[in-house]
Amino acid sequence: RLMSTQSGDDAKPPSALATLYLEDGSKFVGRSFGSHEAAVDGEVVFTTGMVGYPEALTDPSYQGQIITLTTPMVGNYGVPDR
Repeated sequence: RLMSTQSGDDAKPPSALATLYLEDGSKFVGRSFGSHEAAVDGEVVFTTGMVGYPEALTDPSYQGQIITLTTPMVGNYGVPDR
């Protein structure tokens, strides 16, 4: 429910090492992007799609949620400029 980020350089794209803390005490480390906040709180949801992740990341229905992408090769073909 809570994710904290560690970013070393504001000139780089918004990607940072992040830790996801769950209510049961579990924690998971991964890469975060999109949020400039030091910590965010929200419902964790996931998407299993192998394509269409740019649409999922910009879908307003996910506002206030932390999206977890389960496909390991996300980003191989890039994302739209807009």
